[in-house]
Amino acid sequence: MKPSGRLVYATCSINRRENEEVRAAFLSAHPEFEPTQVLPETAGLGAGAEVQLLPHRHGTDAIFVALLRRV
Repeated sequence: MKPSGRLVYATCSINRRENEEVRAAFLSAHPEFEPTQVLPETAGLGAGAEVQLLPHRHGTDAIFVALLRRV
């Protein structure tokens, strides 16, 4: 992947081991990547490097998305 390229990690799960822990392990093994903002603040779903959608809160299936950028 070229520098500044983006990698999306997404699951249909709320399992921390499958979501945040996999993301953390990847970042630990690949220092050439860094978390980057998934959505703009105006989306109203959080402005961080990951988004977790929940059925009872967002009316969707469980969805986890993390965006990583190669530096």
